[in-house]
Amino acid sequence: MKQEAVKTYRPTSFAERVASSFRSWKETFKATDGLGKAGMLVNLPLPGLGTALLGRLEKGLLAFLAYFFVFFLAVYVGIQRGSGVQLDSFSLAILYLVLVLALAFMFVSAFLTSIEKGRERALDPHRYYLESIFQRGFSSLAKGVRKYFADYREAYEKGNKKEQTLLLSSWFIMGVSELGYRQFVRGLVYLLSEAGVLIYLILRGFYDIGVLVQLNVLSSPNGAFVYGIIAIFLVVYLAFAYFSHLKASLALTKAEQKGKAETPRGELSSLINDRFSVVGLTIPVLGAIAFTIIPITFMILTAFTNYSLTTVNGYDNYSPHLGIPLHWSGLEAFERLFANSSSLVDMVNVFGWTIVWASVATFTCYFGGLILALLLNKKAVKGKVVYRSIFVVAMALPQFVSLLVVRSMFERYGIVNNILMNLGWITERFDFWADGTWAKLLILLVNMWVGIPYYMLLMSGLLLNIPKDQYEAADIEGATGWQKFTSITFPEIFFMTTPVLITSFVNNINNFNVIWFLTGGGTVSTISGTAGNTDILITWLYKLTFQAGAAPDYNLAAVVGIIMFVISATCSLVIFQRSKAYRAEEEYR
Repeated sequence: MKQEAVKTYRPTSFAERVASSFRSWKETFKATDGLGKAGMLVNLPLPGLGTALLGRLEKGLLAFLAYFFVFFLAVYVGIQRGSGVQLDSFSLAILYLVLVLALAFMFVSAFLTSIEKGRERALDPHRYYLESIFQRGFSSLAKGVRKYFADYREAYEKGNKKEQTLLLSSWFIMGVSELGYRQFVRGLVYLLSEAGVLIYLILRGFYDIGVLVQLNVLSSPNGAFVYGIIAIFLVVYLAFAYFSHLKASLALTKAEQKGKAETPRGELSSLINDRFSVVGLTIPVLGAIAFTIIPITFMILTAFTNYSLTTVNGYDNYSPHLGIPLHWSGLEAFERLFANSSSLVDMVNVFGWTIVWASVATFTCYFGGLILALLLNKKAVKGKVVYRSIFVVAMALPQFVSLLVVRSMFERYGIVNNILMNLGWITERFDFWADGTWAKLLILLVNMWVGIPYYMLLMSGLLLNIPKDQYEAADIEGATGWQKFTSITFPEIFFMTTPVLITSFVNNINNFNVIWFLTGGGTVSTISGTAGNTDILITWLYKLTFQAGAAPDYNLAAVVGIIMFVISATCSLVIFQRSKAYRAEEEYR
C-alpha cells in the first residue's frame, strides 16, 4: 500500500484536532490489515489490550492493568458508599473526577497509539512491529554473551602462559587480572570487595536473607528487615562487580596483547581525569542506596507484613507480648485500607483533599508569581527594587516561622478574633482551624503568601530571556497585549518552567510543613478514624507511624506511602512526557 493513502492532518484548534483524530482513525482503519483492524477495535472498549496486540507488549498490558484498577476502584467506592459508608461528598466528587480524567486519558492514549501502530502496519503489513522491553533485553544480553565468549576464546588462544593463567584465574578471584597487569587500584577494589562481601555473607548475610524470606520473628523486626535487605543488596553488588570484573579482565588482556596496557601512573591519571565521574559519583551513589533506596525497600516490604502495633479486629497483627510473630501477610494491609469502612473514608477524604491542595497550591503560586513578574516588568512601574524586596522578605523569612505566626493569629484567642470582636462583626470567638472549610481556605491563602515570591523571582529572570524581536514583530503585525501574552510570553515561560511546575506539584503532594504547622492535620472527622479534616497523604502517614499517644500502624502507613509514590511518579512521568519540554526540545534551542 502507498504511503499517500494514509493522510496526515495539521489541525490548529482543539475541535479540529478532535475531528482530525477521528478522520485519521477512519483512514488508518481502512488502510491497515486484519491484525491492525483487530487491535484498533479492541482498544476502543479495552484500552491497552489492542496496543499489546499491535506490538507494544509491556506498554499495552500495563495500560490495561491500570484501566482495570481505576475502573474497579470507581465501582468499589460506589458500592461502599451504597452500603452505608459515610464519605465526604466533596472528597468523593474530587476522587471520581480524578478517576474519570484518568480513564479519559487512558482511552485517548490508547486511541492515538492504535492510529500510530495501525499506520505502521498499513505501510508495511508483512512486518510485525513487536516492541517488547524484555525481548529486546534478552536479545541484547544474548548478543553480549556471544560476543564476550568469542572475544575470550580469541584472546585466550593468542595469549601467552601468563595471560591465559590470568584469564582463567579471573573466573574465581576478582582483581587478580588487574593486579597481574599492574592495575593496583582497581585490582585491590575488586579483591577487597569480593573478600569482604563473601566473609560477611558467610558469617551473617545468608542467615539474614533466610530470616527475611521466612520472616517468623518475635523480636527486633527492624533488624530482620534491614539486615536482610542489606545482605540482598550486597549479593546484587557482588554479582554486578563480578561480571564487571570479567569484562575488565578481558579488556586488559586484549590491551596487553596489543601493547596498549596502562601503567600504574596511567591508571591513576585515568582515574583522576577520564574516569573522575565514576570516582566522584561513588560516595553519592552509596549515600542514595543507604538513605533512600534501602528505606524505600523497607517501606514497600512492610506493606506486605503484619507489622502493626495497633489493634484491628480480624487481623493477626504483630504482638510479641501475645506470642504473634512478625510474618508475611500478603495483601492484608491493602484489604484493611480499602475494605475497612473507617480506613476507606479516611483514604477517600484525604486523597480528595490532597489532589485539590496540590493542584490549587501549585497553580495559584505559579500564576500569581507570573502576574507579579509581568506587572513589575512594565516600564511604567517605578521603584521595582522596593516592590521586589518586599516580596523577597516573605521568602527569606524561615517558612515555619511564618506558618506558626499565622497559626497564632487565627487561633480562638488570636489577634484576628480580637479585631473582629472589637469591630462588632462577631459576638463570640471563632475557631478558624477547627472548621474544615475555613482551615482549608486559610491553608491555600497562606501557601500563596509563602510561595508566590519564589515564582515571581523565577519568572522575572525568565522574562528577560525572551527575545525582544518577537515582541517587535508582533507589534508590527498589530497584535494586542493579550495576543502577545498567549502567543509569545506564556508559551515560552511554560516551556521553560514545565519541569519546575511538575516538581512543584509533586512537592505539594508531599508538603508536610504547611499542613502540619498550621493545623496539625485538623480534627478527626470519622468514627474510629485517624485522618483529620485537613490531612494530606504525607501528614496522615506521619500520624499512622509517629503521632504521640497512638499505636503505630506501620503496614497501613506503608500502603499509604506506596500510593503516594505511585501518584507522584505517574504524574511526573506522564505530564513531562506529554509536555513540549520533552517532545519539542529541539524546536526551542
